[in-house]
Amino acid sequence: MEVVDGTVVFTTTVATGSNWHVQPWQGPLQLENGAEYVIRFKMKSPDSCTVNIFGQINQDDYHSIGLAETFVPTSEFRDYEFAFVAHDVVPGNNSIGFNLGMNRGKVMVKEIVILKK
Repeated sequence: MEVVDGTVVFTTTVATGSNWHVQPWQGPLQLENGAEYVIRFKMKSPDSCTVNIFGQINQDDYHSIGLAETFVPTSEFRDYEFAFVAHDVVPGNNSIGFNLGMNRGKVMVKEIVILKK
């Protein structure tokens, strides 16, 4: 992982068949149970990479908190937006991240914003 001109660049050199072996995430996040959130960001990949975006708690059982989407970024920066209703959150111990380990390749992301609706 490196930061180039405000863009976070993730390079996965080995695909193991487990998407979570490369898993950058942001946390701990304070999310409200039952509240609706939106995450926005710009992403691109020169490679054909499947990306999962997820929300989970950061403690044993690591269950989902309502965000789980899969997409393939385009070769040019594109705006992405995903809405979700947070559920089963743990106060101050939640995260949102990307699973990048299913494919070898490079993914670039910038301007990540999480907002409560």
